[in-house]
Amino acid sequence: MQIMIDCYGHPAASERFQRENFRKRPYLVDKADDSTTYLCFDAAPRRAIHRISVNENVTEIKWGFGSWDDREFLDYSATLNEPLTVDETDIG
Repeated sequence: MQIMIDCYGHPAASERFQRENFRKRPYLVDKADDSTTYLCFDAAPRRAIHRISVNENVTEIKWGFGSWDDREFLDYSATLNEPLTVDETDIG
């Protein structure tokens, strides 16, 4: 079954879904190079991961969902305000 989650991995049915006061703190941060940094917020096998990209004077923050080890290859098409749909069994 598919489930919608926010940029921190909170399921849509949760009281925490897209609520600012339930925003998580970073758990791991990887400064991959001078223009790209990755952040995740828990140690689940599959999790919400944010990618921060800097291009000249513009910083873009998008997020994807997957394994931390695969962070460079995930689809980062959602803004922080957009939920993603994932397989319910992937939510830890």
